[in-house]
Amino acid sequence: MIMKYDLKDTTFIIPVRIDSMIRLENLLLTLDSLESNLDTNIIIIEASYYNNGLLKQLISNHIVHYFVEDKDPVFHRTKHLNTVSKRVNTDITGIWDADIILESAQIIEAILQLRSKNCDIAYPYKGSYPNHQKASIEHWKIDNDFDILRRIGNKIFTFRSNNEYASKPQSLEITKNDLLSARENIGLSSFYSVNSLDYSIKIGKIRIGMPTEVLYKYRQIGNERDGVTNHLSVHKLKLSSAPSAEYYFSDFHFDVSVPLFYQVLSLDRRSHQFYGVNPSLSMSWIASSMVTLRAFTSYSNDLPDENLFYPDTILNDYRNITAGYIDFSTGKSADFSTTVEYKDVIKTLFANLRIALSNKHLTKMPGQDFEGELILNDFYLKNWTSTALSVSGSLSKGIELINGIFAIYPLYVHNKSRILRNGIILPYSSDSYSLRGRITSRIAGKCNLTYQMSYSYNKNKMEASRTYFSSVRLSESLKATWSPIKSLQLSYMLDHYCNELTTNNYKNFIFSDVSASYLLGNRWELACYVKNMFNEKSYSCFIENELASFYQSYKIRPRNVLLSATYRF
Repeated sequence: MIMKYDLKDTTFIIPVRIDSMIRLENLLLTLDSLESNLDTNIIIIEASYYNNGLLKQLISNHIVHYFVEDKDPVFHRTKHLNTVSKRVNTDITGIWDADIILESAQIIEAILQLRSKNCDIAYPYKGSYPNHQKASIEHWKIDNDFDILRRIGNKIFTFRSNNEYASKPQSLEITKNDLLSARENIGLSSFYSVNSLDYSIKIGKIRIGMPTEVLYKYRQIGNERDGVTNHLSVHKLKLSSAPSAEYYFSDFHFDVSVPLFYQVLSLDRRSHQFYGVNPSLSMSWIASSMVTLRAFTSYSNDLPDENLFYPDTILNDYRNITAGYIDFSTGKSADFSTTVEYKDVIKTLFANLRIALSNKHLTKMPGQDFEGELILNDFYLKNWTSTALSVSGSLSKGIELINGIFAIYPLYVHNKSRILRNGIILPYSSDSYSLRGRITSRIAGKCNLTYQMSYSYNKNKMEASRTYFSSVRLSESLKATWSPIKSLQLSYMLDHYCNELTTNNYKNFIFSDVSASYLLGNRWELACYVKNMFNEKSYSCFIENELASFYQSYKIRPRNVLLSATYRF
């Protein structure tokens, strides 16, 4: 008889979707490993399109089995865990995976740590995760800008020239289970040149313009992954002329533009010629000194951005890849938006309110599929509409008591869109609430205080399954400067960041700097900076919600001191 470890105070929860025979076999092996070595409680929550009863027949009677009908193609693991965890009545809960088998000693060690109250969460691993990635990106560019503006009476001539050459090689290595599973090198170089000539004339209340533009782009990308190499060269030439007219009448303003264009896009040895018109109309009415109404509509019949054209797929990280596509009919879109602005100025009080509604019609829809263990991001030919509503404002007022200014900037944005996953169209919506604030104060003429705050709450919802996740972000900054004498300035800065990891579980991070600067005459300045006073060396967090989970980690430069001397000519 095999001696089992006594873990009656522990319940293992295993959420699963039986999407293949391999998944079923892995689950049965996992259950056998737990039951053979541990005297414990096990709950399986199976979420699938329909209940075929197979899993219930294959597991032992000691295991509790729940079935949830879930027709969403995305398996929302955390959602089902939250549902079944309410039925657990033991002191310790183990969140388990259907494909994980561990040595019993590792599990017992984690349980002992929890029983002794040494920690609230324990991972039965050696402390490192076998899946990680390493990336390096170099980027350099050479560019120039050249502008000429000449005005003769009521005629204006403008010439602009911008040219840029850029190179951005990058490499990415993906390690899974401590083995190198993928390596990709991307070589990207591009040349961009745009030259425009604009002539406009004003006749009474009408301004007529005729901007003409010549644009040329060259982009070369080389993609090498695991010994397989792809190359693509893209040449884009665009000639455009956009006759426009602006009309001012009392409090009304009309602006009509009818750009005509001709494009040639060459992909390696293939070439495509395209011409069309992209009309737009904007109108505004100043109803009063406080209220302004605006409306804008446009239609675009352009080629897709050449950045979307590349061979095969690009590996983004250990979880995502993006597929390039070559399609000349997905550059069409129509947009209509309205805006209402309200401004009020009362002595030292300034108020502003802006409401904007936008509807955009597109011919390509973002999509996601699965390619093995990777998420494949792509586009599909679909006509669809996305809508957005934004409400923003500002309020600022001078406050004599603190000898400073108080200002707040609220913002609300609502978006409705859709995505194609595994061939199924899934509508979703997002709501974003944010509030920024700023307080400045000058004390006794020698000390300045500045406090800034940014708070945001985001909520995304999948309409079909009514599944949603939310996140909270908070950042604060306090800066104080003091000048005991005219030539000396002392500064202190304190930053605080707070991220919501899971529901009502937050992680805080504090960063601090000090500095001192001294002026010698009118030309020399000596300064000393102490960065990262608290000597923080890393920041990492694991964020998990109902729709996604990810781990992020940043290395921070340790505490350092910088001395500088500046001479002004």
